[in-house]
This record gives sequence, C-alpha cells and structure tokens, in this order.
Amino acid sequence: MEDEGVQPYGTQYFKEKLESRFEGQIMIANRCGKTSVVSFCKTAEFIIQEHHSKFSTLQSPEEQKVQLIKAACELIKTDIKSIDHDEDDYFSIDDLTTSKQLEIVPESLRILLENLISKRCKTDKSLEIASLGQSLMHLTMNHYLPTMHLITGIAVHNRTGSQYAVDFLHKQGYSCSSVQVRDFLRCAAVEKINMEHLKEVSDNMVGILYAADNVDVNKVTLTGEDVYHGLGSIFGYIISGSRSGKFYQEAIPRRKVSSSQILQGCLKTKVYPGGKEFQDILGLSMTYNFNTDYILSTTVPGGIDYLRVCASFRCQQPQISGLMKLLTTHNKYPGKHTIEYLPLIDLKSTDPSSIYTVLDFIEDQHTKLKLPGVPVIGFDQPLYKSAMIVKHHKNIKVVVILGNFHTLMSYFGSIGNLMKNSGLAQALQTVYGDNAVKYILNGKSYERAVRAHGLCATALKTILFKLIPDEDWPAIESASDYLEELLKNHDKTEFSPSSLDSVPALSEVMEIIESKREELAAKSPVNELYFQYIDMYDIFLMNLHSERLGNWKRYIHSLELMFPYIAAAGHRNYTKSLAMFLYDMENNLDEHTRTAFENGEWVFRRTDKAYAGVALDLCIEQHLMSVLKGNQGLTRGRGFNELNCQIWTQSRPIICAIDAQVQEMSNVALRSFEQSASKDRKSRIFKD
Repeated sequence: MEDEGVQPYGTQYFKEKLESRFEGQIMIANRCGKTSVVSFCKTAEFIIQEHHSKFSTLQSPEEQKVQLIKAACELIKTDIKSIDHDEDDYFSIDDLTTSKQLEIVPESLRILLENLISKRCKTDKSLEIASLGQSLMHLTMNHYLPTMHLITGIAVHNRTGSQYAVDFLHKQGYSCSSVQVRDFLRCAAVEKINMEHLKEVSDNMVGILYAADNVDVNKVTLTGEDVYHGLGSIFGYIISGSRSGKFYQEAIPRRKVSSSQILQGCLKTKVYPGGKEFQDILGLSMTYNFNTDYILSTTVPGGIDYLRVCASFRCQQPQISGLMKLLTTHNKYPGKHTIEYLPLIDLKSTDPSSIYTVLDFIEDQHTKLKLPGVPVIGFDQPLYKSAMIVKHHKNIKVVVILGNFHTLMSYFGSIGNLMKNSGLAQALQTVYGDNAVKYILNGKSYERAVRAHGLCATALKTILFKLIPDEDWPAIESASDYLEELLKNHDKTEFSPSSLDSVPALSEVMEIIESKREELAAKSPVNELYFQYIDMYDIFLMNLHSERLGNWKRYIHSLELMFPYIAAAGHRNYTKSLAMFLYDMENNLDEHTRTAFENGEWVFRRTDKAYAGVALDLCIEQHLMSVLKGNQGLTRGRGFNELNCQIWTQSRPIICAIDAQVQEMSNVALRSFEQSASKDRKSRIFKD
C-alpha cells in the first residue's frame, strides 16, 4: 500500500474507502487544521417522500404551510452541504466578480432568494443574492468561510483599521471576524508578488507601462506624527485582441504563517551609492540644453474649442470633454489596461536606493518575460529627476517618463502666477470661495482648476465672438454647420483634433478671430494679457486631448508650448526636468518604444473608450494611493512594531488588488459624485 501512496488504516485510506462504498450518499467536510466531519446526504427523493407522508396527515392549512416550508428548507440544506468548497485556499482576484460569486450559491437557494425579491425591482440584484446566499450557507455550515464575508471584512479593515467595526458586522452575519482578517493579511504578506503569472500571455501583451510614487502614511493615527515613508508601484498591460482586462493571479493559500516568515519575506533592496557621489551626478545631469526660440513663434492650435463656442450661438453645446468624447466614439485605440500592483519598498522615496530597486526590479521582470523593447515607467518630478540620474549612472535599460498630471499642476500654477493682479482671481470668486480660488490658481486643486479656467476661457471667447461684425457671421455659420455634421456622423468616422487644421470653414473663422484679437490687443495691454491667457488654456486643451487620445507627437508639442510659461513663472525644478525629458525623448528613445508611443501605448486606459487615456502618475494616484492613504493610519487597532509594519507593507499589493476589484464588482467608487451620477449617460456627457 505504501507503493500506492497511502498509509494502511490512515485518514486518507479511510476517506477513499468510505467514498467508494457510499458513493454519492455521504459528504466529508475537510476542515483546515481540524477533524474532518462525515455525514450522510439525504436525497431530494427521500426528503419529498418523508414530508409527503407527514403532509397527508395534516388538515390545518397553517400546519400544511409549515410542513411545506420545512420540506423546502431540507432540500436547500442538502444542496448547501453537497457543495464542494476549497478549505486549502482563499480565493483568486479573478474570482471577485458577481457572476462567479453567484455560482457558489446552490441553484435551489438562488431560486428562493430570487422569488423573495419584489418583481417591481428593476435593478440587478445578483450581488445581493450572492451575498445573502453565502451568508445563509455560512449559517448552515459554520466551518464555511464565505468569500463575500471575507472581502467585506478586508474592505472595512482596510478603510477604517477598526477591529470593532469588523467584529460588529461579523456578529450580525455580514462579515468575517477580525481574527480571520488578520490571518488573511498574514497569508497575503508572505505571498510572492511578481509578474511570473503573465508568462502564458506575454506574447500577446502590449502597452506595458509602469508607474511609481511615494507612499506616506501616518503611523500614529491620533496625532498624525511619525509618518511611514515608502515607494509604491503599479504596472499595466493590454492583452491584444481583448477589450477587457483580466487578472491571472492564482488563489491565495490558507496556511499558518510565522512571524519569522513575514520578516524574511520582504523585498530585498538594492543599495545605491549615495552621499557626495550622488550629488555630483545630480549637478552633471542638469546640463541639458533646450532651444525654445522656435516655440515662441508657434501658433497655438485651439480650433476645436473655438468651433464649439461659435456653434453654441446656434444651440447649446456640451463642454469640451463631453464634445471630444462624442466625436471620438469611433476612434481606434489599443484597449483597456489591466492594472496590477508591485511590492512596496520600505524606504523613503527620496532615497536613491528605493529608485534603484524599482528600476532594477522592472528591468529584471521585463527580461524574464522576454517582452520586446525596454520597460517604460513614469514618475512625478522629484522622483523623475532621481530616476534619470540612477538610470544613466547604472546604465539601466528603461524609459523614464515625466508624469503629465503633476506637470499640468505646475502649469496651472504658472498660469495663476502670470495672471496675478489681473482680475482673474476676482472673476473666479464669483463662482468659487476665496480659499478654493487660492488652490485653483496655485494648481493644487486640479479638477477645480480645469473647470474654472474652462469657464473663464469660454466666457472670454464668447465675448470675442460677439464683437465680430455682422458681415463676417456667414463664416461662423459655416463652421457651426461643420460641427453639426461632425456630431451627426460621430459614430461612423474617426476624429482627430489635428484634422481641423485643414478645414476651410474653421480656417476662415480663425483668421477673423486673429484679426479681431490684433485690433483689440493694440488698444489695451489688458486685452493682450487675456488673449495670452486664452492661449495658455488652449495649450492645456491640446495637452489634455493628446493624453486622452494617446497622440504622442501632439503631446510632445504641447509640452514644448508649455515650457516658456513654466520657465517664466519661476518653476525651476519643472523647467529643468521638462527640458531633460524633452531632450531624452527626442534623442534617446529606441525605435520599438517610439513606435509603441505613436500607436498610443504611453498612457493607461482604465475604461474601454478611445478618449480615456490617463497619465501614468495620475493612474497610480487613482489606483494605489487612494487605497493606501486612508484615515486609519498604521496603528489603529494594531499597535506599531516591525512585524505589523511588514505585514502592512507586504500585504498591500494584494489588498489593493482586492479593493479595486471589489469597487468594480459593486460599482461603488470612493468619490460620492461618481456614485450618484453616471458619467456615461447622455445627460452627463452633455453637461460636461
């Protein structure tokens, strides 16, 4: 028997004999770390016969009703107990979908819950059925840990850090216990995070991008002191031929994890030579020269927004983002990215060793997967500067991109600086509060700045059109007709903002506008200042459209047009880094990467639309930082020591992946306005 792999009269041997003897009549519940439970299964036929004999002796309708309910309960309970569930693994990220969670619930229990729900309810209740069904399964089998309970406990613990909140929900049957959450975190902390699970699909992967940013979390929740500093990173990819992302991670094993295993499992950092050597390289790296003479004479391409404003005199038009979303409906694009998470580095982001570790890690993973070209990674400005130094000093084969989101924040700050004491702040205060205007003009409140500058620029352009004499209005009518034709055929043809440069109707309108601008600028320097403000906003729109559509050449051109304004505003760090980035992209980009960039593979796409490109540094803020920077700190309900710090650090990639998948599954985002109004509705697009 030893040759057959079983021990005589051992547990495995008895299980096999029982299953072969009572095939289909018994159920063996394997309980992790505990004695297995053997029970006989009642068949549906036996249950119906048993209750039918009892039913015939009952005369009261109430007693018959109770007997029918008991029979149904027995049938459902039998189906629940007959389900085979895995006690050795938790779940995989790919399992966190409504359809897969619903499949866990037995068909008889699903039918019961579906019939209990009111027929008037028009919304899909599949997620509620899956959650309630698994809760009832847990009540039937106490040893069964529902996936929905576990992810609820993880989500609450991740957002609040409160053991009380988790245990309170557990007592009501909505969540697992805080002990089960703790055990899961320890298992997640020792799970090896890399890209090896992508080997099978590496030949079909395109648009592979990385992003890294600093992670700052309070260790002491009450005082906000003693901040934890680290470096987090993500990567995204598109499976060619697939329009939706897919996780390929395996199920997380359930096991007992010791403290020594957690402390030994942290990512090993690569030590970079610091001190004076690092400072010397920093000084040498800032010697890039950049000629801006030809940029100052370049005409700002703002045709699409002028076209929208002139058409608004005929009928109400959507704002620029909604208009572009409509016009680019039929545009081709690489696809939607799947975003995954890489290990956190337990070092300050300002430490060059953390940058060196990230660059070395992605280069190593890229080589192991045998992916074409070199890896592309994005940083915000302070980290970009350090990454470029480390890259050239250690000769690491990566392409480093300056984050566009933080560059635009600096650009909005430049606009606010250049427009100081011009009356712009007073104009914005008619819509926004004083404190909000302060953050709009220094670029710190990005979303408000986009809308506020859009309102001001639209108002100025509207005034400018009203000053055009009547004899020039036929040209404006022709341009309005052209936009109506574009909107009528938006789902049939592709659209690019650069295609407007060759439209005769719009060219005539732009000549009229330019003539009027020269006339008004000669009368007052204030007029000239506000025309310059319109140009600055049009440069931003050019940059925004290029990012959303993935148009690499126009994006680089928009940065060249931004450069003089950022330099004039005194933003020296961004001036140096932007010059370095433009020089590097022009002279040091390999042909494979350049071709990929020109095909739109330099931005993340979180949604399956053409006009949905997101800068690398913005994507990591939305995906990783929004999950990490909660209000719980590191010590809420835990206390702080090296072990808890490593559990938190090493489990973050899996916790962040669960959080993102749960948000997608439940269709509940972190920001309240995204929950209350869908951005895909026609009314929402029209308002935008």
